[in-house]
Amino acid sequence: MQSRRIKHFSLGVACITATAGLLSLGTSAQAETYSSNWGVVKINRINGNNWGGTYLDGKALLYGSKSSSGQFSGHWIRKDGSSRRCNYPISGSYYWGRATLQFSGSGFRGQYGNCDDEPRGNWSGEIVTQQPPQPQQVRLDGWWKGNNSGYYSIQTSGTTFQMKGFNNDGSVLNLYDGTIKGNTITGRWKNYCDNRSANATLRYSDGRLQRIAGSTKNTTWSRSARPSNIQSQPNCTRQTQPQPQPVRLDGWWKGNNSGYYSIQTSGTTFQMKGFNNDGSVLNLYDGTIKGNTITGRWKNYCDNRSANATLRYSDGRLQRIAGSTKNTTWSRSARPSNIQSQPNCN
Repeated sequence: MQSRRIKHFSLGVACITATAGLLSLGTSAQAETYSSNWGVVKINRINGNNWGGTYLDGKALLYGSKSSSGQFSGHWIRKDGSSRRCNYPISGSYYWGRATLQFSGSGFRGQYGNCDDEPRGNWSGEIVTQQPPQPQQVRLDGWWKGNNSGYYSIQTSGTTFQMKGFNNDGSVLNLYDGTIKGNTITGRWKNYCDNRSANATLRYSDGRLQRIAGSTKNTTWSRSARPSNIQSQPNCTRQTQPQPQPVRLDGWWKGNNSGYYSIQTSGTTFQMKGFNNDGSVLNLYDGTIKGNTITGRWKNYCDNRSANATLRYSDGRLQRIAGSTKNTTWSRSARPSNIQSQPNCN
């Protein structure tokens, strides 16, 4: 009996400093937490194989060594005097006992005893999974103004996000339907008038919405007051942009190197007949007009050589921008007096 007392007394002296530290510092944020028949147990590594923590929801201490296999051997210590008083103190308390526990991934099982008694009381616990705190979703509902133009009304419900766009004149422009995940919204917008649509990804940061992917009229949105001119219907007439009138290319042109050229157009059809300086027919270019660009192919009347060429009208001139042609630019000219209807292939 005396040797047992000396053995456990020595172990108690060895853990006085550590358990005193636990009393003042508590357990770290990395503590393992268990729900047990003696309240919540929180225990974490102090150093090496030395582990310590609290139980009874923080009102009592647990200290000892735990092996890599999870075998724990140590002492429980209380300050409140609610258990049997021992003959000598451990860590300044006369209320303590031995504990032998086996920890696993799901919890622990073992026994505890009072003072020097052999551990015989059952002590078990199940691990408590720590859930990380979920960030609070920012309230995006309300009115926002685009950095380029327009006002936007945002409504959310859970992870559902809807943003209705309005032109500066108050007419409805488009609708964006998306899904919120953290501070990011993924979705698709659709124009009320022409039904154009596209994907876009937005992100809330520093009090603003920002476009981080996709296509939108604005790149950022900031909170705004509700405009006074908001309408319930779109104004689709205002979105019809005037179409530029095609340039009249018909007439005579002169090449920068040689020859004269007669151009005739009909809609997007483009035809340019080339003549040598002596007036004889040289070649014929057939093309298609798109904007200020003509793509097509020329063919020589005599040797049937042909090649692709792309022309562009700019600053009153035609310019070759791709392919092969005798000239690189053409300027408007009067009709030559010596024009013939046949090629001179001699």
